[in-house]
Parts: sequence; C-alpha cells; structure tokens
Amino acid sequence: MLNGIVNIKTDRDFVDQKKVSGSKKFLNRAYNNDSLVKDSVVFSPGAIYLSKLNWNLKEINFVSEDKFHFDFFIGDIEFVTEVDLLNFYAESRQKYKLARQIEENESSLKIFIELSANKIIKLDDLKTKPIELDSLNFLFNRIYDMRINSSINKFDEFVNQNIASDISSEIFDELDFINNAIYNFLTKMGKFTFIKNYKFANINASPITIERILAFNAK
Repeated sequence: MLNGIVNIKTDRDFVDQKKVSGSKKFLNRAYNNDSLVKDSVVFSPGAIYLSKLNWNLKEINFVSEDKFHFDFFIGDIEFVTEVDLLNFYAESRQKYKLARQIEENESSLKIFIELSANKIIKLDDLKTKPIELDSLNFLFNRIYDMRINSSINKFDEFVNQNIASDISSEIFDELDFINNAIYNFLTKMGKFTFIKNYKFANINASPITIERILAFNAK
C-alpha cells in the first residue's frame, strides 16, 4: 500500500554513460552499498514526510558511518547531495549537483549544475506542501536559451555576472527549503539532532555559489 511513498531505482545512473563519458568525472561519487532504502525507511515517518513534498527518492546511502548520500527528483530536476554529520557544523554551506534534460522540437540538452548554498537550520516541520522550483527551473531554461554547450566554472566572469545574479536570492530560498527538508528527514529517522538557528562561522555573503555548469547535446 505504501509503495508509492518512495520510488527507488538503484540501477538508474545520474548520467546516461552511453551518451556522455566526460560527465562521469563531474558527477562521480563514492559510497558503499549499505542502502537505507529498505522497509524501515519506506514505512518511516521520514519517508512519509518526504512523500508529502512529492519527492521522488532514487536512493539514500551511507557514504560512511556519519555521512549520508541523497539522490532524488523534484519535478524534472535531479538533486545529488551529501550530509556529513560528523563535520556538519564545521561547514557553512551545503553542496548540490543538479541535472535536468530539456527537449524542444529537435533539440535536447542535458544540463548539470554544481552549486552550494549557505546553511540555515530552521526545521520548520509545518512546511509540508510541495515546493515549486520556479527559480531553479528558470535557471535551467536560461542556460538552455543561451545555447551553452560546454563546461564553465565559477571563475568565469560570464557565470558570476550573467547566469544567476538577478535570481540568486530566489534560488537560495528554494535550496533553503530543500536543505531543511533533508534535515527534517534525518531528524525523523533519529539519525541526528540539529541545533535550530545555529550560527555558522564563515557564512558566505553570497547565498549561493555556482561552482560549475556542464551542458551537452543529449541526442
């Protein structure tokens, strides 16, 4: 009855390796096979919480005893991130790798974005309605419209000044919601006790930083 709570496909790669071998390094990750995606997770309060947000979980794994690997979809965007509980308060930013494929007429572009966002621990469990990722989808559409078909990083002036400068606060709001949903999930699973409103040291003045963009023709 609860099969619809999480949709797990452990054999699905983040990138279609047949189409692009160069993206393997960009999205490479190392973790063992001690998967948390079992009946204990599917029937857990944490999974029920994420199901209310319409998250499509691909996998949740242990990277190590204190590190969790998350791979999930919200709409058409795939998110990959890790939460290092041992060093959680030593790092002020949460890192993400995002992917989305955009098809229009005969064109199909696979876009990957690597970014980070400031951590703010809110643990607002009242926000259980699905979030609309208007700004992140706008960012992907902008990259598509610019016909970027290469790899660029944060040291490129084009990235810093043109890609997301006008929507950075809106993107942060969406990532902040996602951050706290993950923290809520780990709290409900009894994995960690987060300190609400903790003040991180060395907080970045920029709420988000785009580390890298990779785009290629998917056809």
